[in-house]
Amino acid sequence: LGLAITRCMVGAGAKVAVLSYESREQGREALKEFGGKAVFYQFDITDTDHTQEMADRVIAEQGPVTILVNNAGIIVRKTVLDTTEEEWDRCMDIGLKGVFLFSKHTVPIMIEQGGGVIVNTASGAAIKGVPDSAPYNAYKGGVAALTRGMAVDFGKYNIRVNCVCPGDIITPML
Repeated sequence: LGLAITRCMVGAGAKVAVLSYESREQGREALKEFGGKAVFYQFDITDTDHTQEMADRVIAEQGPVTILVNNAGIIVRKTVLDTTEEEWDRCMDIGLKGVFLFSKHTVPIMIEQGGGVIVNTASGAAIKGVPDSAPYNAYKGGVAALTRGMAVDFGKYNIRVNCVCPGDIITPML
């Protein structure tokens, strides 16, 4: 999904910074088709200090952030009964805390710039639960709720915040 988003953004003329917790080599290889219009950065989306460093680095190297797409995700196909606390925490950290942290470190820059756009990827699971995916349902519902709150809080700064809730998309994660 991230690759498809990158393809659309580059196709529309955007310069794209792709931040991922996946391996650097894997990320660089995936972006070769864009001829330098999309740059890969590996980082830990769950660490506030590293997230701040990455936001600062992207701006220093790529210029102002006018559009932020929070698209990180993970899935654990288990019920509440079968999910370990570690699996639950990892889902919440990557899927919900990551949206919170990167938004927290990007919104001040957008306010200073006079506005911007944030698109958060939730899921159909945020609206209608997916069987045997309790942690996924929970964090995607959290992304949708966080998006509504951010839209109310930051609209006055000319920052538009929305989420998309796609259904099943055939990806390696699915």
